[in-house]
Amino acid sequence: MNAPQNTHRPDAHELWRKFLRMLSLTRERELTCNEAQALLDVYVDLELAGENPQQVLPDVAHHLRICPECREEHDALLKILAEDAS
Repeated sequence: MNAPQNTHRPDAHELWRKFLRMLSLTRERELTCNEAQALLDVYVDLELAGENPQQVLPDVAHHLRICPECREEHDALLKILAEDAS
């Protein structure tokens, strides 16, 4: 007999809390993933240059906080370019 898999199903309270958190981060106008990804190279270049990309591109910074897929792409690009620079 197989051991039961540890599948965590969030309860309604947990889902509601997550929904409220995401709602609190929502802005009237947000970048789409395509718009944010078009600026990722500039954002990462600023990071590698020691600048504050959150100040220069606050909408991209906000998008990266709320979008795990774009944040993953950002992290991969940053890692690749940082390795190339060294």
